[in-house]
Amino acid sequence: MFSFLRRSLPPSLILPPGPSALTITRNFKRCCNFSSGVGGVDGHRAIETGWDNGRVVELTPQSMALYAIGIGAGKEKEEERYVYERHPEFIPFPTLPCIWSFYGTVLERVVYDSQMPRIEVISPYQTPIPGFPPIEPFRFLDVGRYIRVYRPLSQMGGFFRITSRHISITDKKIGCIVETEHIVTEAGKPVDDEGPEEKGVRDLLKLPSPPNKEGILARIITSCFIKGLTGFQSAGTPSEELSSKLPAHSRDPDYVVIQETFEEQPLIYRLGSGDMNPLHVDFEVAKAGGLEEPIMHGLCTMGFTARHVLRHVSDPTKFRAMRVRFSSPVLPGARLETSIWDEGEMNDAATGEKFRRFSVTTESEGAVVLNHAYVDTAV
Repeated sequence: MFSFLRRSLPPSLILPPGPSALTITRNFKRCCNFSSGVGGVDGHRAIETGWDNGRVVELTPQSMALYAIGIGAGKEKEEERYVYERHPEFIPFPTLPCIWSFYGTVLERVVYDSQMPRIEVISPYQTPIPGFPPIEPFRFLDVGRYIRVYRPLSQMGGFFRITSRHISITDKKIGCIVETEHIVTEAGKPVDDEGPEEKGVRDLLKLPSPPNKEGILARIITSCFIKGLTGFQSAGTPSEELSSKLPAHSRDPDYVVIQETFEEQPLIYRLGSGDMNPLHVDFEVAKAGGLEEPIMHGLCTMGFTARHVLRHVSDPTKFRAMRVRFSSPVLPGARLETSIWDEGEMNDAATGEKFRRFSVTTESEGAVVLNHAYVDTAV
């Protein structure tokens, strides 16, 4: 797979793959196994910096369709509405805003800068997180994603602003967990949403303003683990959306969907999502991180299995929220099994939402890929 990407790097830049492992998961955990912290972290500075100035992204019907194809949509008739812009019910797939959730994180440049030289991808570089030292991108492990959609994206596309802030940085002794909140609004919407005293201080210090709640299209929370980044004071409060755990299942799933990913999927997904991280296509970059071969994008796996859950929803426009925790990586071509539990309406009747839990495993090995996952839909 991807043989045209097998180029040589100097031996000094390639970490030894170590002893052979039964699964790619074991290698993935080893790729960031640093024995000492790097220090020099000011977590409070990262939190106190607050909202950034935001970035504007453009979305077109063609890019919506390419994203949907990248997560495996299009083979089923009911999924034509995601991949064909002239379909009478054409809509962007609901998890699409998650593709912008690397902005403001340690991987921002690696993901979105397609001109970043390969040598820099495997070397320490200054991240956009205030108070953080230069970090090698392969220390980064994706932990989880949460997305809540308040208003669906227009089927005509448009320009959108992504505004981010770090909400918690927690020292876990062998590394740290960084949670970042992202707000998606239509570009050009007002961003003033605070009292006169707060606004006066913010204007005086020339700090960015938080996004206007009334203009919010979606809210996303990302959680990442940075191996070896430790030895500092934790700051902020972890989000309830990602830190909460679901109890073990007490019954068999209501639905099970089994579908095979395809080996070329990362090549397509990176074009539709803008996630250009070479870890998912370049053998030499994967080896530099201690992997034997490229792995699927975590957000591709998230979108791929979200399709399985939405098959059992009469109207996909009723999608409201989704949460996943990443347990292990997936190799392109793996066959995934999604188990779904229909839990009925949520306890809070005011939400008017239906709760569906799900988990994802590889069919061959039974390795858990996604867990503590759920999708909320309007009733």
